[in-house]
Amino acid sequence: MSEDLELKSDFENRKSIYFANIGRRIHPAIDLHVEHGHYDSEEFKGEHIKRGWGNVTEHCLVEAARAEIFADLLGFPPDLKHNAMVAAGVHDFRKKQEITSIRSGEVDGTPEEKQNTVTGLSAEILKEQASISSKAKFIASASGAQGVLASEDVLNELIKANEVGLTSDHDVKIAFLVQHYIDDYTDGSKWVPGVVRNEGGSMSNALNQRLAGNRIRYAKEDEDGRRFYGGRTTSQAQEECSTRIQELLTDVILDRNPEMTVFEPYELPEIVDREIKNRIG
Repeated sequence: MSEDLELKSDFENRKSIYFANIGRRIHPAIDLHVEHGHYDSEEFKGEHIKRGWGNVTEHCLVEAARAEIFADLLGFPPDLKHNAMVAAGVHDFRKKQEITSIRSGEVDGTPEEKQNTVTGLSAEILKEQASISSKAKFIASASGAQGVLASEDVLNELIKANEVGLTSDHDVKIAFLVQHYIDDYTDGSKWVPGVVRNEGGSMSNALNQRLAGNRIRYAKEDEDGRRFYGGRTTSQAQEECSTRIQELLTDVILDRNPEMTVFEPYELPEIVDREIKNRIG
């Protein structure tokens, strides 16, 4: 038992070093987290929280680590890999202001309108940040429910192009879809859960499980999404879009890695996290 605890503790130490290194590599994104108050100390329900909203930064670091694995699987050049990681790191840089402005009643409208308003403001502020490249800003804009419609447009374009084969000329748009997909299935800073088989025989992976939870946790926002996503709830739009992205990414990864063992699209999140754990050692 003590040996198991020591191994677990050793892994956690290596994990901390690994993600700290990710943070250093994408420091322009993390600097914006600090600038926008994610590490200001906070009081919450009478409890002092030293790192404030630091859990949001942890979430972005996890997405950046996943973006790196996807970049390697897809054979992105170093510049695009770096920009994809920075995009993942910066996508929630104003999450504290977004949530607190909604909670305080500063933003008017229905639940989804409020989210669209604060996300739009964050996008405008990000445009002015000279430390973040235009390529990273573009990739970051794919994130979340607010990136569904743009992601679907890019996805339709790339699915058609894939009929003859995607090339490196399409890589920036593939990175855009990767960011949307990662953000749809990433739950905080947790490792992805295992795939489970549903009663009807279908498989439910991290993407399906997270969005099923969102339907309960954000019920009002989810239903309000019907006004924005062609009659679909927010979670339905995200799940439809990211399931198709998952299938395309699987196809492209296997095409670009002929030596790789064939896998099913629903296995993709676990494959990515397995590689992160391998790199942690």
